[in-house]
Amino acid sequence: MSEPVLIGASALLPDDPTTHFSRAVNFAPGDGERVDLNPPRFRWCYHPTRPGEGGDYTFRFQVARDAQFQKLIHDIDTPFNFYNTLPPFQGSGPVFWRVGYREGASEPIVHWSDTRSFTVSADAQTWDRASMAAPDFSKIGHPRLLFSQKTLPDLRVLIQKNEDARNIFERMQSDAMDVIASGWWVSGLPATDTAPAAEQYYQIANKLVTVAFVYTLTQDKKYARVKDLALTFARYQKGGLSSPEGAGGEKDANED
Repeated sequence: MSEPVLIGASALLPDDPTTHFSRAVNFAPGDGERVDLNPPRFRWCYHPTRPGEGGDYTFRFQVARDAQFQKLIHDIDTPFNFYNTLPPFQGSGPVFWRVGYREGASEPIVHWSDTRSFTVSADAQTWDRASMAAPDFSKIGHPRLLFSQKTLPDLRVLIQKNEDARNIFERMQSDAMDVIASGWWVSGLPATDTAPAAEQYYQIANKLVTVAFVYTLTQDKKYARVKDLALTFARYQKGGLSSPEGAGGEKDANED
């Protein structure tokens, strides 16, 4: 018969102060932790005294070489309960940090967190993220705007030179011509979407997108009315027949 296996206190995992509140963002790095990423990722409870609760708080994030915060390394105001874009820490010894809580963006600090400290392991992986603190997006296009002064000429060339692209666009032009000949295009959309339109609203929306695409590429003025009609559609309030599924919109008869 085998000997019984006894599981006692020696089997317990070391305490990890960053996991004390399993359903809330907790303070990290933990007090006294030796971190293996330089700089570490910082986060803290959103509410100053009740983990897991919210509120209208902004934060003063301070990092220092001494527990009295006379030798400040960083002194940062932030609306977020995390900060991950510091440069690497230099030298050895403990680093101290704390968070001040404000009720609103400019109010006096109403609560300072406990002071916590950590040390950077000698073999910590260095990852300098300081350049990400204030990135320059001025020369970067919006990630969801597909058409710009740079991309439109390329797309027009593709339509001219690529047979498949040309065939697809010619079909879209044909569809757009059918749309601008329809009654609702000529007479205009209803001022509100509380009553049915000439077609179901989701079909109208799809057709407006097609015409807008053709107009964007061709700049043919016969399609220009699409802008006014699209703005009318966009002004409809939530809950009408044009609203998304589950918000009062029309249902496709084919779904039944």
